[in-house]
Amino acid sequence: MHSPEEPPTYSHFTLRANGLACPCGKHGCFEHYASATSLVSRCESASGRSGLNGKIIFREAEEGNRLFLDELSSWIRDVAEGLTGMIHIFNPEIVLIGGGVSVQEKLLIEPLRNLILHQAMPRFTEGLRIERAMLGNDAGMIGAVRFWLDHQEGME
Repeated sequence: MHSPEEPPTYSHFTLRANGLACPCGKHGCFEHYASATSLVSRCESASGRSGLNGKIIFREAEEGNRLFLDELSSWIRDVAEGLTGMIHIFNPEIVLIGGGVSVQEKLLIEPLRNLILHQAMPRFTEGLRIERAMLGNDAGMIGAVRFWLDHQEGME
């Protein structure tokens, strides 16, 4: 378990050996390339705009903004590359994509699924499902409430 001051380490594995410096102190972390924060940063840098968020980026992409479509495509490739590596290690039956951007079936889930199924070795894709998490951005809060409820019995 990590302390509140330390970032979680589940996405701090090396995606790019000589990659960008990450706030965790390493270089080339998956987190630095594939998080929603990374997508926002990429789009702000490429567009010269500030104050962007996932909703704005996906709306712009949906409206055909080539710059945002290109940045989104590049970001999805990085996400797919990292997830493909994890699939090759863990050989899961399902990969769930969560967070607020996971509701973007056409612009995120479908292209991500297609890339992963194309990149992964065939024996790892047999029966593999790539789906969005049904709880989206509320998963952490719902899990915390569930944990609290489950542990109330011992607190009384």
